[in-house]
Amino acid sequence: MSSSSYTISNPLPLIAGWLKARGLEIDQSDDNPDFLYLTTELDNFSTKVSVEFAADVVHLYALYPLKVQRRRRSAAAAFLHLLNASLHHLQWLLDPNDGGIACRVNLDLFQRPLDELILGRGLFRLLEGMDVVAPALLGVLDGRLVPTVALELAKSSLAESLRRQQTGASSPTRSGGVALPACIDPLVN
Repeated sequence: MSSSSYTISNPLPLIAGWLKARGLEIDQSDDNPDFLYLTTELDNFSTKVSVEFAADVVHLYALYPLKVQRRRRSAAAAFLHLLNASLHHLQWLLDPNDGGIACRVNLDLFQRPLDELILGRGLFRLLEGMDVVAPALLGVLDGRLVPTVALELAKSSLAESLRRQQTGASSPTRSGGVALPACIDPLVN
């Protein structure tokens, strides 16, 4: 056993404590202690983030508040596939049954224990990614953009967002116009 190995217990009570300490409302079912939820407002929409612990990984998962029309699902799937191939820190999902679109970030706990900084970075990536990609996604959904052009727009928007973060031109709670939860403050401080 290596010195970096340790026993991983369910981190959700710790995560709930961190988020509650930052003033965020957390929903957690007594029936399923492996899930908790928080609702947050982004610039253009609100979303419910689910936090799940399974197989030594914390999954952060959020849904866009829209459903893709059946006739646009092929284009949406192509765009999300291109995003998944290009943006390895986010996973984009399309429900083929109801047209729901979600984004997920996975935080593995194999090499390191979870702390507020790792959680904050994961939430920031998830919420910032969803908000910055939204215009390109909407362009695909309404037929104005083909998936390859939308991908270039999304990559450009994400690069601009990263540039603003690195140069200090945005704050951790208002990056790119996104009103992010206070729990991501440690990311840039």
